[in-house]
Amino acid sequence: MPDTSMVPYFERQIVFNGDFIRLGIGINGALFLSQALYWTRETSDKDGWFYKTKEDIEEETTLTRYQQDRVRKHLEKLEVLEVKNIMAGGAPTLHYRVNVAQVVALLEKQQHNNKVNE
Repeated sequence: MPDTSMVPYFERQIVFNGDFIRLGIGINGALFLSQALYWTRETSDKDGWFYKTKEDIEEETTLTRYQQDRVRKHLEKLEVLEVKNIMAGGAPTLHYRVNVAQVVALLEKQQHNNKVNE
């Protein structure tokens, strides 16, 4: 019989879309973007905005504050992630929205470039 004592360590898995790495955003960027797309699907906001603290993101993805900031800036530069700062309870909070059309456009461009280079 297999040893099941380690099972609790395997219950939380981090999943990301490997195709996103081809966008030049690395594994951390692919992880952040994949999780942001998940949150986009789960939000009740009709415009697709969602809120997560940096602590929430670190808990869910293992990305540190520094890694999150770096990835966020890169994703904003690619125009796949929009970020706005909203005052909530007297403190500024970051809200995020994925530009899904831009993600698709960049993936299609990358796929086209790969076919041309074959």
